[in-house]
Amino acid sequence: MTTIAYNNGVLASDSRSCIGDMIYEEDSQKIFQDVGPFAFLGIAGDYQAAMDTLDIIKTFTSLEQIRMIPADEIGNVSILGITEDQRLWSYAGDCSCELRADRPFAVGSGAPYAMSALDLGLEPEEAVAFAATRDMMTNSIVQTTRELPDEVTDEEEPTKH
Repeated sequence: MTTIAYNNGVLASDSRSCIGDMIYEEDSQKIFQDVGPFAFLGIAGDYQAAMDTLDIIKTFTSLEQIRMIPADEIGNVSILGITEDQRLWSYAGDCSCELRADRPFAVGSGAPYAMSALDLGLEPEEAVAFAATRDMMTNSIVQTTRELPDEVTDEEEPTKH
């Protein structure tokens, strides 16, 4: 799994990927830019299921297409995305919804810990780092990105800390 946290236009995630209950990599990309209808997309879950889900979503142009994906088709994956028009959206199998962009939110195995940290006023990057101290499927190599600016160049990529 992984932990992805959001607050005030910032998405942050750890970099550990797992296959089943086994740690696979410590430096996996979890936040992606310009995927389907999303300006930024964070994805948590089994590594192969996450990569398969990215392949499906990148061909879509609307949130409705994503909402129609059957839960059993993508497996154990949670998505947290920011659309081009700054809407925050979550998908976790049969539970998909638009979220309030002015409220913090987290998905993944460390989500309860990250939400607690966000509630205490920590930034998303700090919330993911805190979750890593409690959740064995989350590491402390944090990636972050901000909402899509008005103009994006090819050089702009999510940063790793």
